[in-house]
Amino acid sequence: MEKAEGVPVSAYEPFTVDVHPDGDGAQRIKATTYVVVTKEDPRPRPNAQYKALLLNGAKSWNLPADYIVDLESIAVA
Repeated sequence: MEKAEGVPVSAYEPFTVDVHPDGDGAQRIKATTYVVVTKEDPRPRPNAQYKALLLNGAKSWNLPADYIVDLESIAVA
């Protein structure tokens, strides 16, 4: 995953966050997200495979419909 996120080329760096399932503060899951280190202009587009991975994950976790619509609107390279 780190190669896909551009970690080897210093585009992003991993960052650990706490996630509380269903908003339950008593439950905690450690998750890794990626933070932009180097911003490119114009912003590069993801490939179709990466976009599909994001969409499948968002749908699998029942994320809000408006977020999924936003992901679907992202143009691919």
